[in-house]
Amino acid sequence: MTLDESTWKKLYNLFNPAERLEYNQQDLYVSRPRSVADGIANLLRLRVEPTGKWIVCGSMGSGKSTELVHLAKILENEHAVVAIDVVRSLRADILINEVQASEVLFAVGAGAVQTAREDLGHEVPKNLVDELTDAFRGLLHEPKGMDPGKLLQGVARFTANLVVSGGSGVGAADVATGILGGLTRSVKEGSAELERLRIAVDNVLDDVSAKRKLAVLVDGLDKIDDEGRIRDLFVSSRILTMPRASIVYTGPIDLMLGPLWNTATSVFRGERLTNVVVNEPRLPGVEVTGEALQRGRKAMTEIVAARLRRAGLDLEDVFAEGALDAFITASGGLVRDLVRFVREAVLSVLMTNLERIEVSTAENVVTEQRKEFEIALDTRIVEELRHIREKGEASSSEKHVRDLFHGGYVLPYSNGRVWYEPHPILRGVRDGI
Repeated sequence: MTLDESTWKKLYNLFNPAERLEYNQQDLYVSRPRSVADGIANLLRLRVEPTGKWIVCGSMGSGKSTELVHLAKILENEHAVVAIDVVRSLRADILINEVQASEVLFAVGAGAVQTAREDLGHEVPKNLVDELTDAFRGLLHEPKGMDPGKLLQGVARFTANLVVSGGSGVGAADVATGILGGLTRSVKEGSAELERLRIAVDNVLDDVSAKRKLAVLVDGLDKIDDEGRIRDLFVSSRILTMPRASIVYTGPIDLMLGPLWNTATSVFRGERLTNVVVNEPRLPGVEVTGEALQRGRKAMTEIVAARLRRAGLDLEDVFAEGALDAFITASGGLVRDLVRFVREAVLSVLMTNLERIEVSTAENVVTEQRKEFEIALDTRIVEELRHIREKGEASSSEKHVRDLFHGGYVLPYSNGRVWYEPHPILRGVRDGI
């Protein structure tokens, strides 16, 4: 089967590593071993933690947002799902490190108002909504002229197309103007202004939960890379645990490093979304069964196959034997990189008029991506990568070490215990990596 140019272009758009799976793309979701979404959903169904707080951490591109979107889909029949998209709620993209805990608190309340209206056909009483916006305005740097309606609409939801009986299907993501990102003053726990906001949020949540069980999902805080802001939100403050509802946050991978994890998980229920194990571990003392490796590689294969099915294609129509396996090996089980590799290979086919992605094409793509990694390898980074290769853990939580995790140079894995390895694309670049 020979594919035409328009089909290859369609595949190029299907394999976009910068885009998460959206709510209406559940046919592309692939359950990975020890699914975080399934585990949290089971706990919520049991109602053993009716106001529990979770934090899901993992590599950039490991699929945290996808797991949250899937969790929303799992819960939709039994819960009103308040699904906050922090990134789309920002006043500007560069302001993610300016997000205040009080802003997130307000977003939970505003998202609940939207969810009630759009998904349940229920209007939260005006006095509760007014108190919510008034309490939030009391925390603003410049409260004058801030329209209450704009405050509510400035919070985007990633399930804006979710419709339960009576819903219109038009959500905040369609009209959001963005309000998060340093809009409020920094406030401490116990302050009168914050307590007023907490009560207002809880009153809204109580009103909505009287109609339907509530589950709150907050995506986007994992993009924060400022250590001080990470500590403010997840370690030194309990503001994010205040709302009277079950809440699941995506959190930065920084929290998995060193003692921060133990501190954060004394407040939140921590879930590590480690990468899929697709290669034999190189760390002494760590063993993964052949069956587990097979499951991991099968899951990564299915991630690609699911996207091809959207184009009416099978794996054999696009990949020569061994080509996809080469990408899976080089990806190290990081979903974003697998998607990126395939996209670059599709572009190569378009430019060279090949009929399929050959093994040689895959090797060239991986080589080019390896060069991008190599550019930043100075002596200090190489030494840290060697340390991680030998010990399975980071030497410290200093910024240059954390940057390796943010940049995907180091990947976390788990087989009952967590260990780290340099990205497999780096093997052989320097001795000892």
